[in-house]
Amino acid sequence: MEAHTLRVLEYEKIRALLLSHATCELGKERVRLMAPLTDAREIEQRQAETSEATALLEDLGGMPLGGIRDVRNPVDRAARDGLLQAKELLDIADTIYAARRLKFHLARYRSRYPLLNAIAADISDLNGLEHDIRTAINDHAEIVDSASPELAHIRSSMRVAHARLQERLENILHSAAYEKMIQEPVIVRRSDRLCIPVKAEYRHAFGGLVHDTSASGATVFMEPAAALEIQNDLRELEASERHEIERILSVLSQAVRRRANDLAATLRALGLLDFIHAKAQLSRAQRAVRPVLNTNGVIALREARHPLLQGDVVPIDVRLGREFSTLVITGPNTGGKTVCLKTLGLLTLMAQSGLHVPAAEGSELAVFRQVFADIGDEQSIEQSLSTFSAHIRQIVNIVRRLGRNALVLLDEIGAGTDPMEGSALARALLEFLTNKRARTVATTHYSVLKEFAYEHPDIENASVEFDPESLQPTYRLLIGVPGSSNALTIARRLGLPNAVIEQAQRFLAPEHRQVEGLIRKIEEDVRVARTQREAAEAAAEDAAKVRRRLQQELDQTRQRREETLAQAADEAAAVVRKAQEEARAILARLRAQNRENRETNQAAQSLKQLAEQVRNQGERLARPAAPEPVEIAPSTGRPPRVGDSVTVRPFAGRGVVLEVDEEGAEALVQVGSMKLTVPLEDVRVVNAPAPPRPVPVLGGGGLIAKAATFGMELHLRGLMSEEAVEKLDKYLDDAFLAGVSSVRVIHGKGTGALRNAVWEFLRNHPHVSSYHLAEQNEGGTGATVVELKAE
Repeated sequence: MEAHTLRVLEYEKIRALLLSHATCELGKERVRLMAPLTDAREIEQRQAETSEATALLEDLGGMPLGGIRDVRNPVDRAARDGLLQAKELLDIADTIYAARRLKFHLARYRSRYPLLNAIAADISDLNGLEHDIRTAINDHAEIVDSASPELAHIRSSMRVAHARLQERLENILHSAAYEKMIQEPVIVRRSDRLCIPVKAEYRHAFGGLVHDTSASGATVFMEPAAALEIQNDLRELEASERHEIERILSVLSQAVRRRANDLAATLRALGLLDFIHAKAQLSRAQRAVRPVLNTNGVIALREARHPLLQGDVVPIDVRLGREFSTLVITGPNTGGKTVCLKTLGLLTLMAQSGLHVPAAEGSELAVFRQVFADIGDEQSIEQSLSTFSAHIRQIVNIVRRLGRNALVLLDEIGAGTDPMEGSALARALLEFLTNKRARTVATTHYSVLKEFAYEHPDIENASVEFDPESLQPTYRLLIGVPGSSNALTIARRLGLPNAVIEQAQRFLAPEHRQVEGLIRKIEEDVRVARTQREAAEAAAEDAAKVRRRLQQELDQTRQRREETLAQAADEAAAVVRKAQEEARAILARLRAQNRENRETNQAAQSLKQLAEQVRNQGERLARPAAPEPVEIAPSTGRPPRVGDSVTVRPFAGRGVVLEVDEEGAEALVQVGSMKLTVPLEDVRVVNAPAPPRPVPVLGGGGLIAKAATFGMELHLRGLMSEEAVEKLDKYLDDAFLAGVSSVRVIHGKGTGALRNAVWEFLRNHPHVSSYHLAEQNEGGTGATVVELKAE
């Protein structure tokens, strides 16, 4: 893009806004180098990256970009065998840590942010280098003692020597022999040596080296002779320390040199991620959206806002390139014509830079290979250029360089010269640009251009709306409606005498007055239509709100209903579980009691025959069969004794007395398989012998119903071993209650694992007497026949 276009459209201010959102120098440098692109695929890629970062910003609050340092110069110097200082190495370690943290953060959401993770993939694993640096350098950029054994030894020797020196100097200060010689009992440093202030007259008697003298000459600062050797040793140790630190820094610098390429790639990835994050932050700050891009030269902006305007900005709708290729905007000064041009141009540049644009969702922009703009008054006294000459020079540049797929923005086309010649030149230029298939937007005050636009099929009129009552522009762009100058209306409102206004109107051609009146009528109709449309949109929005509220209430009602049904289902399941537990408890008690083998088997065989008949006929039982009524024999009237056949209220069947307590108040009676302790007044002795014990009756139905609906086969294929065993256990309980003598369990052949699990379970089951593989015609090795115990 031309530098002139970027300057007049104030692209640099967009860079400045973006720069304020960048975190580190790596990202800021990318912002400074940002420029509009012309390749549609690359632009789409940049837009997708910005959208992904915007989503991350909304979902997670952004990327962790703290701690990144611009260490490109140290890395480059290390790559050329330079020696890095401790602070530079510490900055490299901090940057490695920040990069690792950022990569880990993005990797946790790899599927949600694939583009950002693809960039983060260039961040190398430099943990070893970071560890080596931090092992040798602390957070204050100091080489630690543990950086090497040699450094630890040197510093230990230095501490010992310094302690010896301090002790020797303290002894001299407090020695009676030196008391009168010492000016002041303190230790001072002169010429990087520890000294004692001595009276000048005792300098020879004190002994040692003079390193400084006071301003008055009364005091000399002397290094005692007894401390010379120790301080010399310290100087040697300090030199050794410097050499060892330099060696350690050299080793670490070589480690950086070996990973210089990986560090460079990591820094590039960090800069790019910071740049993309800055674009996402700018998008959120401007309430911007990702535009729909095309290469067909079509522009359809909805509610577009100039990104540099503050306060209550009036959005505009702009369309170009579909029904017409050139748009001519007319209207009064300060009405917003230039803002429309700049908004369209700047949003195009932003979109082609991978930035979101401040507009409504669904706004469409074209990707242009060239964007030209001639906006503003560029007259130059130094170059002896008038306003007209400056405009013409820029237009000449546009005409010479114009290629395919270009956007041209012209402000006040043909202005600054004779109106007739200027309008003729403007018309010719518009026709030239239209024939070149450029997308052109031009502003003008020339009425002849309105007529030209009306006549030309590829050119459309537009205007910025002006309120004649308030004499203020509304800044709305009206496409399809030419603008009127409103000069006489404004002059009248501002107090120009009516006589002058009327005389001016007489000077106007009748056709001009008719056209201006028609334009004002159209503007008024458009204003009324827009007001009605806005009212209709407001009503539609209210209706949508009501619809959303009703839908929300409906959803809440459905949710409450589902919760109620779920609660009822849970309660029903609880009732079923309780009934199952009670049934299992009854079954356990029945197992513990002795049953009459013969009677039980006879009842079981009868039930089995009944079940076979039911299955053969294909009938379904609507309700459980009621137990057969039992006829009660007449009572003898005497007290019951052991062995008597009796009836017990309120039970209908007969029982046998097993025991009578000594006091004669209660008796133990066996009724069927149950043993009951009941009061004697509820027991009646009957004459007839006790009939065979009835099969126990279960609550809610009976054993007959159980047997009638009981299936003689259990299918376990496809189940896990644990599921199969649990299902088999319940099935055998039901078979026992139904009085079935044998059942068939189908487990399939497969690997034999399920069959082994079934057999292992059957081996210790209390109801099972034996089991074996089925006959070949009944399933062979894929089924097992289980024989059940009679009691």
